Amino acid sequence: MRLNLDVPRFLQELSARVHRARVQIDVQSGQQHGVQETPAFFIGIRCQPNQDLEGLMQATAS
Repeated sequence: MRLNLDVPRFLQELSARVHRARVQIDVQSGQQHGVQETPAFFIGIRCQPNQDLEGLMQATAS
């Protein structure tokens, strides 16, 4: 699988911390919603613990 990643741009944005504020907002939001591990999945407003595909399918069915 190829990502077609623009490596020079990626490295420049990483070193310039271009996305730092957005990541911090996501981290704070996760903390406020009780996320304790990753990956975390939200179905509606509920955070689902790290589950396999079957567990996620059951959670979306309810």
